[in-house]
Amino acid sequence: MANRYWVGGTGTWDTTTTTNWSTSSGGAGGASVPTASDSVFFDQAGTYTVTMTGALTCLDITVSAGTVTFSSTGTLAVSGSMSLVAATVWSASGTITFNATTTGKTINTNGINISGGITLNGVGGGWTLGSNLLMTSGGGTLNLTLTNGSFDASTYNVTVSNFASSNSNTRTLSMGSGTWSLASTTSSWNIATTTNLTFNKGSANIIFTAGGTAPKTFSGGGLTYNKLTLGGTTGIYTLTISGSNTFSELASTKTVAYTITFTASTTTTVTTWSITGTSGNVVTLNSSTFGTPYTLAKAGGGYLTGIDYLNIRDAIGSPVSDTWYIGANSTIITTAPNSGYAMFTTQRATNAVVVLTSTTSTSYAVPSEFSGYTSTVHLIGGGGGGAGGYVSGANRAGGGGGGGAGYTKLTNQTLSGSITYQCGSAGSGGAVGTNGTAGGTTSWNSGASTAAGGGGGQATTTPTSTGGTGGGTGGGAGGTGGAGATSTTTLGTGGGGGGGAAGPNGAGANGGIGFANATSGNIAGGGGGGNGGGSAGGNASSATGGTGGNNSASVGGGTTDTGGAVGGGSGGLTSSVTISGGNGVDILGVGSGGGGGGGANSVGISTGGLYGAGGGGGGVNAAGTTRAGSAGAQGVIIITYALNAAASTNKFFVMF
Repeated sequence: MANRYWVGGTGTWDTTTTTNWSTSSGGAGGASVPTASDSVFFDQAGTYTVTMTGALTCLDITVSAGTVTFSSTGTLAVSGSMSLVAATVWSASGTITFNATTTGKTINTNGINISGGITLNGVGGGWTLGSNLLMTSGGGTLNLTLTNGSFDASTYNVTVSNFASSNSNTRTLSMGSGTWSLASTTSSWNIATTTNLTFNKGSANIIFTAGGTAPKTFSGGGLTYNKLTLGGTTGIYTLTISGSNTFSELASTKTVAYTITFTASTTTTVTTWSITGTSGNVVTLNSSTFGTPYTLAKAGGGYLTGIDYLNIRDAIGSPVSDTWYIGANSTIITTAPNSGYAMFTTQRATNAVVVLTSTTSTSYAVPSEFSGYTSTVHLIGGGGGGAGGYVSGANRAGGGGGGGAGYTKLTNQTLSGSITYQCGSAGSGGAVGTNGTAGGTTSWNSGASTAAGGGGGQATTTPTSTGGTGGGTGGGAGGTGGAGATSTTTLGTGGGGGGGAAGPNGAGANGGIGFANATSGNIAGGGGGGNGGGSAGGNASSATGGTGGNNSASVGGGTTDTGGAVGGGSGGLTSSVTISGGNGVDILGVGSGGGGGGGANSVGISTGGLYGAGGGGGGVNAAGTTRAGSAGAQGVIIITYALNAAASTNKFFVMF
């Protein structure tokens, strides 16, 4: 290990030229070119240019005097630390790679603009910033990449075109307390793969500072960040946010229209949302897959207010209340297949939602701050369980599906004190050769109001098979479970689909009928019924399970071996799968569930949606192997309070 000093002013730093290298400060040139074990020093006064060519190496690099311009395209591998004075000009476009294998190294560029990319790639290495890091000009890639080792930004700002650390190497990123600015019109943040990454968010803020129309991306890897801001006052661009990330705040300083696209089926959690549009400059929020929702979750309690001029598509708001107040000038696209819109409101937050789920008798203490306000109480009973398949010699009977639960609505309620209630229990799925049991009754105010549970599915070796009756009467009746197929010869028989639970949009829909065929491979179950106001599950056809019934908005039903969505029933089973009917969103984001699909000759299971749906019946194959029926879904009580604007402040979803 030796020191090398640059002498003689302007010259070329390459892998062979010795003219400007000395073994001492101000000494004679002619010393060997620096290696990875040699520290280099630029300590001479004056103004000169160092032309960098080839693959260059050194231990530490220190510029302590003069006005030195580093130019051309040579790359530099630094095995130690870097320290530059403010007069340094780094117009060289080659990548600087820090490859130390020990910690305690520093990068102090004195805030000058580095024109090439920087890569941190040393197993066991560790680097800490000693100044702001600026990389915004020149012909290089301008990427900051963490491949191996640890990087700590400390209290300093980082300005780059792109940041990436998406690999499986052992590495640590400490963002510190400064600002991370992504300054290119095509900027990206990429930590899509977080394997072996230790991440410390600190209090740093990430800002997309450039405008333009080119798309930008944020692949967060499901990590927790401080603040992310969309900047750049010009250009209508799209920022795509990938991964189920958490932010203390999502913000924007843009004054023109733009779009934020969230990856489908992810959840973005925020404590503060301050993104808002203006008249003529609407902010669009959408999914990466049209019709497939994403979730926006509000953390920390309270309501989101003061935001407007949003155009929202495919979003599910959480928690289940009108937490997401998006202003009267906003648009919520509710046409199919868009989903989840019931959890957003363009009016001032005026409701608090309480969901009660206890299936044992207990009491609900009305919060004092809710006393005196009108409420609506929604009761949904427990769904019936599907019957198991029956066999007696050549006689076969697929199990009938369980019935969906009934629904009761109590309006203009003024609640106070403690109120005794009990949610209906889920009906049990019948074991092999056994009928399903009925769902329990949901009761309110010591039984003064009730919602009946769905009946259990049945099957006998006679053979006969019937679905469980729906609970309740009139518009609040649950759907009847589908009948299982029957045979007096050694044929396989499919189970019936479960009935959907009733809800505020109407009666629950019936489950579909199972199918019988001469070969076990062609057995299929009926589809589950949709929830309140929806459509019936389809009957099975040969090897094809019946489609699940849709919800009242004509969407949500599952196809064969596919679960339902937003209140739709699941498709009928043909194979060994685990699926369920869709959870309803018909009561401010909560509600009645779609029924489970009927069973085939598998050991799969198809349960109903979250509340009130009937379970699917079991099937029998040609060899006489039976499957059990599926359980229904338990009952629920949902209370919505109509509050005034003052009372609604900081009211949030409550789960018991």
